[in-house]
Amino acid sequence: MKIALLGGTFDPPHLGHRKLCENFIAMMDFDLILIVPTYIPPHKIREGISSGEDRFTMCSLAFEDVEKVEVSPLEIDRGGKSFSYDTLCALKEQYPGSEMFFLMGTDMFRTFHEWYRYEDVLALCKLCVCRRYEEDDVTNDILSPFSDRFIFCSAEPFEVSSTQIREKVKNGEDVSALLAPKVYDYIKTRKLYSK
Repeated sequence: MKIALLGGTFDPPHLGHRKLCENFIAMMDFDLILIVPTYIPPHKIREGISSGEDRFTMCSLAFEDVEKVEVSPLEIDRGGKSFSYDTLCALKEQYPGSEMFFLMGTDMFRTFHEWYRYEDVLALCKLCVCRRYEEDDVTNDILSPFSDRFIFCSAEPFEVSSTQIREKVKNGEDVSALLAPKVYDYIKTRKLYSK
């Protein structure tokens, strides 16, 4: 099996995340993409992060009708800081013999060498790096010895971020065009981001 992992805070998951998965499935012919919301992201420190339960539920709603995509509670159930190395080790046990891939954008790739046990991560999986634009800079001299572990591709950009969505909700702006309808309804019902 070819299994890809897309990790993140997903606070909230938006249509850009969904589009990214659909593009990768079409380009790479993955058998499964696992959406793995972090419990505590090691690279981001932000107060007021939504609960793991809320983010897992929103991810489940966002991807419920996307073929070959499943949401994994692995990092939320484990608790503590979420390190990709630990997650990949657990997934290797869960899916023995599978070829593993890690999906990310160029922003993450540029600092990938700062990740916990990044060389071990590269031993466990290949990185699929999505450029928003053809001219996106994907040079990283520190990672050049591992170039056979990277796959670069381009996708049409979806110009929105979870941070922007939270700000818009806080300011009372309409974000319905940026989210799956059930995620939008969930945010309204739970009054997320409006405080």
